[in-house]
Amino acid sequence: MNKGSMPNTDFTYEGFEGLLASFYLSLLPLHDSGDVLDKQDFETALGILNGFAKRHKVQKPQNAVAHTRPTSEEWGQPKKFDSCFTLLDMMGSFWRDFGVGTDPKKLDGQERNKLGRLLIGLLDRHGVLKAKFDTLDGQQVAVGVESWTKDREFQSLA
Repeated sequence: MNKGSMPNTDFTYEGFEGLLASFYLSLLPLHDSGDVLDKQDFETALGILNGFAKRHKVQKPQNAVAHTRPTSEEWGQPKKFDSCFTLLDMMGSFWRDFGVGTDPKKLDGQERNKLGRLLIGLLDRHGVLKAKFDTLDGQQVAVGVESWTKDREFQSLA
């Protein structure tokens, strides 16, 4: 299992593990939802998060919640994001803070984009925002945020 500084960043593998676990905790309410699409989105997101963990040799998010490794910064610890806005905003942390997914032609970049589109579509379906859609590979997918629903962006998924 990797530990210490990640390449070309000031951030650590332990912090990256915490980011993955925070996404897991924030999306966990979907697992118990009565909505089939919510459950499918949770499973897809978990597969993406687990893939990041495997490729970067850190704990899977669900394991990182149970066996949290120490970090020098509190924000690197697994914690449910307090709002839908934060959930979507933290997608930028993958590339901005950890250098993960910067190249859209590589698997990490493709998976980061897939997770972002999944989250935008999910939040659109829940009425938190209005998504912009485009056709990719013959399918309509969420590709951006057109507008937020007043006050809904500051609520969590639960």
